[in-house]
Amino acid sequence: MTKSGRAKKVSVSKSRSKKVSVNTSQAPGSKTVVSAPTWEELAVTVLIVAEDEAQAVTKELGVETNFRVFADTDAIKALQRITRDRPQLVVLGRAFVDTPRGAALVNTIKTDHTLANTQIRVISRAGDYVRLVRRTEPKAASDTAMPGEPLPSDYLGTRVARRYKLRPGLEMRVDGNPTTLVELSGTGAQVVASAALRLNRRVRLVMGKAPDIIRCSGVVVWVSFELRGKSAPRYRAGVQFKDVDLEAVEAFILRHRQR
Repeated sequence: MTKSGRAKKVSVSKSRSKKVSVNTSQAPGSKTVVSAPTWEELAVTVLIVAEDEAQAVTKELGVETNFRVFADTDAIKALQRITRDRPQLVVLGRAFVDTPRGAALVNTIKTDHTLANTQIRVISRAGDYVRLVRRTEPKAASDTAMPGEPLPSDYLGTRVARRYKLRPGLEMRVDGNPTTLVELSGTGAQVVASAALRLNRRVRLVMGKAPDIIRCSGVVVWVSFELRGKSAPRYRAGVQFKDVDLEAVEAFILRHRQR
């Protein structure tokens, strides 16, 4: 209490520098009690699950505002929301995590320094997760006791998405020059070229044939020089995609990967 008898307000710091005013008006000598924030007061959670689960969960949540639910077919929209809002928590369906699009999304989050505080959890059933969250103490959202499982330490998406070996004879054009496409994932490709590729160079990429041509930009992230006896030397390189159509890449992999 202040001398004027008015209740004093104490600002309690939360993650991302948000503050909550807590009224501590009480009898002299009693302990100050600060209530835990509700789930609605926590930072937004982005939930990405199968389409049917997304519809069911959206209906169950109703007007609750701390969840942003996306079907795994809307991964690009979900990623746009994640990079814009920088949520504390991104929750992914287990089936989605095992796809090239899922691995690409994870890789993007892990390599974006603005999302350094974003945690990723994996769940099996979206409905069970939501119901568990609503019964869990809110403070658990900031520690390892939160619902869901963390990504395995050896999950490929924390470094690079799983790459698929492709059938021989596929071509990718790099800045208009033909290269042999060796491996492909949702985040990048391995190519072999007769001309040198410069490390860290931004390049224009084209693969596939009409009507399924994929165009995007990328960055050369590694290059190796190979000698092959009397044959001309060649360059093997890894290219990381920028702004690629993940659904188109996934369809390309399904059509052309080695069986």
